Amino acid sequence: MMALASRSLAVLAALIVGPQAWADVGTKGEILWTYDAQGCLFSSPAIVGDTVFLAPCRGVLLALDKSTGKLLWSHDASEGGRNVQFHGDPLFTGDMVVIGSDTDDASATAHVLALDRPSGRLKWKHPVGRGVSSDIVLDGDRLWMTTRENELICLDLATGQRLSEFRSTPAPAFLFSASATPVLTRDRIFFAASNGMVHALDRASMKEIWKFDAGAPVVSTPLLRPDTVYVPAQNGRVLRLDRATGKRMGELSTAGLLVGPPVFASDHLLVFSATGENEGELLAIDPDLKEVRWRRRPEGTRWTSARPYLRGDAILVGSGTGRIAGFAPADGSDLWSDTLPGTVRGIGWDQDVLYVGMMDGTLYAYRPPLTPAASPPAP
Repeated sequence: MMALASRSLAVLAALIVGPQAWADVGTKGEILWTYDAQGCLFSSPAIVGDTVFLAPCRGVLLALDKSTGKLLWSHDASEGGRNVQFHGDPLFTGDMVVIGSDTDDASATAHVLALDRPSGRLKWKHPVGRGVSSDIVLDGDRLWMTTRENELICLDLATGQRLSEFRSTPAPAFLFSASATPVLTRDRIFFAASNGMVHALDRASMKEIWKFDAGAPVVSTPLLRPDTVYVPAQNGRVLRLDRATGKRMGELSTAGLLVGPPVFASDHLLVFSATGENEGELLAIDPDLKEVRWRRRPEGTRWTSARPYLRGDAILVGSGTGRIAGFAPADGSDLWSDTLPGTVRGIGWDQDVLYVGMMDGTLYAYRPPLTPAASPPAP
């Protein structure tokens, strides 16, 4: 499957290099500096204090100076060249950064890693089989995550010791490279698996409250609203479930594969639908899943950013041809757009600077054009 195959890029065994010189490509914004991570940037750049953190697919975590792009430290999780990769976003808590690795190599073992944030020194690591390719959720002094083998696990934050686990059944037909991040509420955990099962568990006891068969793999994170769980299934359907009972309350079929987690903004459910390798659109769907209120399709490509990002009063997206665009959540009207070389994947930001990660491994520290918001389209 297109979106899943893109998560299994080969490790590039090359040395980390420093900030690169920028050649003018006619962008409307300003390129402050660039960095070559020497491996696909599938996860989103994270900005913490004065540091930008990158987790390229080749399994080396990088810390860069936010102002200059200078490498501060790196940590190689590949253990001497084994095919261990990063696909999820790092988690930050105190002076610690936690990230899950994953692997397609049956002879290798992936780990969850906890590192000292200022230095990159390893604090602990916990083996997780084929690994964790999604984000890790902080819960006080505990960490929750899902593995590629359809297991929900809980680790102690201080030591990495495994505290509890829950495995979804039946086993998936094949091993997916993607997995959905668990979603926590005060008393429940919602866990979606690649076998198509959606589980609601009691947070304290890990006992199952309800489960729902989505009829297709679920590898994108569900979205919780006050009374609703929205589930993006890999057959192109968005499902709306009652949060208390798991009963189906509605569904909407899209024309393509649902890529990335849904986002809620301006009373719309925002999802990426990919109808082909080079075509797809951003859909704004009403909360009852009755209609598509507006849609935006890039010319000659599809949106390739990890998700529709919400930055202030704008929806920020990126495409396969390097287009970065800001849309108004209410009606999808243009706020601004620009183009960088390559395929956009992850986007982070700090004040007026965007940090744009590309599928070829290039990171751009980029200040977008300050253009006035476009007028809403005529009725």
